[in-house]
Amino acid sequence: NGCAGGRLERRCRKETALLLVDPIEYATAEQVYEGNPYRIASELDVTLDVINDYRQLLHDRTVV
Repeated sequence: NGCAGGRLERRCRKETALLLVDPIEYATAEQVYEGNPYRIASELDVTLDVINDYRQLLHDRTVV
């Protein structure tokens, strides 16, 4: 069934973001481009959705 369905889709998106986004490259791009998600995505050669998923993952990890 791939990544269809709510919970499974979220998990797939999270895992995809973790595989495609290098944390150091992301942090550097975020500083250079002042948090602009379009430019960060372009710099890291990923889609805007991947950047948004990665940001959500970072947010979820910091919320206690």
